[in-house]
Amino acid sequence: VAIFISKNIFHYYILPLEFEELVVVSDRFHVKPLLQILNNNGRFYILGLSQNKVRMLVSSGYRCQEIDLTALADVPTSLAEALKYDDVSEKQLQMHTTARSAVNAQSGVFHGQGVGTDDAEQKTNIMRFFKALAKGLEKNILHHDEQVPLVLAGVDFLIPMYKEANSYQYFMEDAVTGNPENISPEELHSQALPIVENYWNNSYKKALDAYNELLGNNTGNASNSLEEIVPAAYYQKIDTLLVAKGEHKWGLFDKGSQKVQLHSEEETGDEDLLDLAAAHTLINGGSVFVVEPEKVPANKPVAAIFRYS
Repeated sequence: VAIFISKNIFHYYILPLEFEELVVVSDRFHVKPLLQILNNNGRFYILGLSQNKVRMLVSSGYRCQEIDLTALADVPTSLAEALKYDDVSEKQLQMHTTARSAVNAQSGVFHGQGVGTDDAEQKTNIMRFFKALAKGLEKNILHHDEQVPLVLAGVDFLIPMYKEANSYQYFMEDAVTGNPENISPEELHSQALPIVENYWNNSYKKALDAYNELLGNNTGNASNSLEEIVPAAYYQKIDTLLVAKGEHKWGLFDKGSQKVQLHSEEETGDEDLLDLAAAHTLINGGSVFVVEPEKVPANKPVAAIFRYS
């Protein structure tokens, strides 16, 4: 359980993780123990694709919840809905013009025919459907600045078609195959989770490789010094932070002088500087990986990649 208390706030959360017992009194809430939920068990979306019914789930490593897409006016949830206002797809109108001899004007003569069922026309209709769907989802749910993974679920021939219509860059190449219409949310979640876990692990490895390369090249764009990292986090300089789970570094940070004081034991007025660095990295749009202490390079409690040297 995590409990946050201030003069005007009392919030508590039952969480799917176990924590070491910890009480922190400070000018702000202590959040670092919770951040492991945001990276290796962070948020992701599952998009179930079929011509008859589109489903969208928002998920974490532990649970999922289906989103009511019918409440979004510009998100079509079926092929029929996407095309019902499209006169071209409904009747395939053909217009022939004939000259009016008296006024030399043109009038339109329309001949309608039913929607064809050949493969080429069906694929064209599905692509129109998917383009409208992708546009609606990216307007209402899939925001590019949040970098939330998207897993597609559907029969084999629909997956590449949606990828072609899609412009959201954080979709996973691997997908859940099969008709998702009647699968429970829990089953969709269990099938999609391994795909996202692989993405999370690769993200950490890429961050670690980038850190080691930058540190080895002496570019000034990487550091494991807490005295450098804390002010860099506060002033929006950190792109990626690796921080050791379960460790604390107590001290003070003077925002005016940008000086950091580290104390071997917690003293009155201290705060956990690892928590401060992690919180401000997230606030300022950076990525935070809370990992086992042995996964932070050089046996340090923290390592950072800077946006600039």
